[in-house]
Amino acid sequence: MLYLVFLAFLIGCSTVSETSAVLPKTLNSELTLLSTQISQSFSTNSKTDIAIVEFSDIEGRNTHLGRYIAEELTTHLYKSGHFNIVERQMLHKIMNEQEMSLIGMIDENSAVRLGHLLGVQAIVSGSLTDLGRSVKINARLISSETGQVFSVASVEIPKDETVSRLLDSVQPVTQVSEIRSLPENTFPDIQTEVDGILFKVLSCEKKGNVIKCHLQVINQDTQDRDLTLWFLPTNAWSDTGEKLGLVQLIFAGQRHRMRTADGWGGSSRNGGKLIAGIPTTMEIIFGETASDVHSLSLVEIKANNTVVRLKDIPVQ
Repeated sequence: MLYLVFLAFLIGCSTVSETSAVLPKTLNSELTLLSTQISQSFSTNSKTDIAIVEFSDIEGRNTHLGRYIAEELTTHLYKSGHFNIVERQMLHKIMNEQEMSLIGMIDENSAVRLGHLLGVQAIVSGSLTDLGRSVKINARLISSETGQVFSVASVEIPKDETVSRLLDSVQPVTQVSEIRSLPENTFPDIQTEVDGILFKVLSCEKKGNVIKCHLQVINQDTQDRDLTLWFLPTNAWSDTGEKLGLVQLIFAGQRHRMRTADGWGGSSRNGGKLIAGIPTTMEIIFGETASDVHSLSLVEIKANNTVVRLKDIPVQ
């Protein structure tokens, strides 16, 4: 009897030991921990707009591991429901256009510039350090308003076969000369300058029964300026003669819907500060249209105290 009790005691101890044992570190488990640390750095009830730059090693090389980490952080942070994250293809496009490095640590000036271009509040960047048997991942959270690091996070992952393979695979960095040799956008050059501010149409496309137009706004003055975009009388006219009212306007990442006719909800304007010489993204959504629109004959945008007119815009 005593033997049976002792045996049961040993089995119980073994079970407790197994369940209380520390789980081994893996790449995925540590990236989950890293994303949790990053999330905890933002104490806000509303979603935060962020961009995630690929992590480089301490020699500034772009590895498959650095790209994998950026992709996984994008997935983890998006699923948390606390962040709006810039799509990576758009991030690369903007950085290429501005001849900015696609990897590595972001300096103060670049953070402010990139943050304004993308309309984000913070940028996540970081580095990888090979410690022999493990790899240290250091993440830095940079304010796009000040360019200063406001929080950090770090984890250490075991250097197993998968991690070693990803770390040893180095991606070639796209050179400026290669960027310039890419085929140019076939969209026609449609732009106009009003009061020292350039409005350039990048694309227009029909999505369901609405039309989305993407524009680039550039302050050509030497001083920073404020820009107010009024929902009324901003309108568009299609090639079929149909008048399309403004539904939503997004400027520098700030999204505002038009106030309803009875005055409930929405806004009457949008806008922000235009930094001298730095392009700012803008998206205008017109609707509702039931016709087969091929182009917009005229788009009128109320900007500050003037009306910007853009004509003959193809709808793709």
